[in-house]
Amino acid sequence: MVILILSLSFSLNYIVAQTKAENPIYPVFNLDDLAPFAPGGPINSIPKTFGVGEDVKLEKALEIKKYYITHDAYKFPIWVQYFNETIIDFYTRLPSYFLHDTFHQSLINRYGKQNIYALKDSTAVYTWENNSTKRIYSGGCTITCYPIYYAVINKTPGKIPSTYKSLADHFVKTGF
Repeated sequence: MVILILSLSFSLNYIVAQTKAENPIYPVFNLDDLAPFAPGGPINSIPKTFGVGEDVKLEKALEIKKYYITHDAYKFPIWVQYFNETIIDFYTRLPSYFLHDTFHQSLINRYGKQNIYALKDSTAVYTWENNSTKRIYSGGCTITCYPIYYAVINKTPGKIPSTYKSLADHFVKTGF
């Protein structure tokens, strides 16, 4: 019995230590992986790392390309809207295996506490906003909590057509 308790205690301490280590036992996404898609950056630098991307057509949208980010053994899509070769905004559907708490905390660690929080039907929307950028993250909970989407929007994109609508507005309002 003593051996069983010691064994369980050691196992629990090992798991806790691993979750605090630099190489945790569960997959952790690094927000820096999204840096090439940041609003204000050049669209022509993305293909060097992520390939050419697919052209996507949406009604009342500017030019859009869809890329795939590889994380561990999974790929997930990211849509990038641009005008005159400059990125205006992006939207990504995050994999459900990402841990909501970890992803949300990484956003808080980087950008501070969110400015706006809304909860409806077990789905939360968190918004960080400053003078130039709006970041929107949504997560949901059933038995566990998981991320749904993350979008970053340039609030000062310069001269763009008046028909511009962010990808978050396109996708969230259509239920995508």
